[in-house]
Amino acid sequence: MTRKEQQIIRAHYPHLKLRFRKDGTVEGQKSPGSSYGLLYTVAMADGHIRSVAERQKLLQDTKPSAQIDKSTAFAERINPRNFNFSPKLAAIVGAIIGHDYGVRDGRGGYLTSISITSDGYVLAGSTASDGGGAFIGSADDLDSNLNLYKADLTADDRAQFERIYLTRVKDWR
Repeated sequence: MTRKEQQIIRAHYPHLKLRFRKDGTVEGQKSPGSSYGLLYTVAMADGHIRSVAERQKLLQDTKPSAQIDKSTAFAERINPRNFNFSPKLAAIVGAIIGHDYGVRDGRGGYLTSISITSDGYVLAGSTASDGGGAFIGSADDLDSNLNLYKADLTADDRAQFERIYLTRVKDWR
């Protein structure tokens, strides 16, 4: 664990006595004489500091590494920013394919899902702390922008994107 990671954790828990272990875990003690409890550990590949519960969930949700490599390579190949599209479209495409392109909404969350309402509007789920979502706009505008975007993709990537779109986007029209 780097010094910067240790500083971040210390700042987050100023009221605890912390012990940083070589295996990447962090233990905290509330008061002298009490036992240490496991607080944080560094997540595997992404290097983000996660609570023990978050890390356990990550471990349970982990796909085989070959599948992760394929989906990450696909996500990077079709990144809308590579084709000079807006961060908003990158966030939408990320929500469609289940990839985080690093675009954040006003509350610090990223888009996780896309739904099209029966009256033709697009809503997105978000990881923002309040659990809210986002109103994206009209479905016609989304369709138009996605068609422009898909025109820049290779035939194989376009076909894969369309398969994912059909399975992950809830369209109630």
